[in-house]
Amino acid sequence: MTRFVNFRRYMAFASVVGPLLIFVAFLCYALGWRAWSIIPLVVATILLLAFPCRRVVEPRAKDASSGRGTWSDTLLRAGVISLCIYWLVSFPEFMPLIDRVFSIEGLRDWRLILAVFIWTGHLSYSRFRSVYALEDREILAIYSNEIDLGRAEAEPDR
Repeated sequence: MTRFVNFRRYMAFASVVGPLLIFVAFLCYALGWRAWSIIPLVVATILLLAFPCRRVVEPRAKDASSGRGTWSDTLLRAGVISLCIYWLVSFPEFMPLIDRVFSIEGLRDWRLILAVFIWTGHLSYSRFRSVYALEDREILAIYSNEIDLGRAEAEPDR
């Protein structure tokens, strides 16, 4: 039996309600209620930050096969992305496109709303499933900032 029943329930609630509130914020923004879209967005952010549903992975040795980059790799990626964004923005056709996309008429397109609704449903379902796939020690690691799961079991409290 699990020892974190309430945490798991709160995480499951946040994993479903968080994306739905983001969808509601998108709909409010698309309908022109831009000030009202801030409220569900802030509530969703608080829920998703308070009750994350991520898996904690044990750290591996820092080598090239671990998949983690160094600071130079991160700076290189950031530089490349920044240059690509600068290249896109430098086109004269880009700003009218952005203005048209973020206008109220551009966001009220049923195809965009359907795509966001499908994405929201998929995100809610996958996050809900990942909450119930977590083990107790992974939930403990999320809320105690304990990274090394093996060490938490090996060392008794002093």
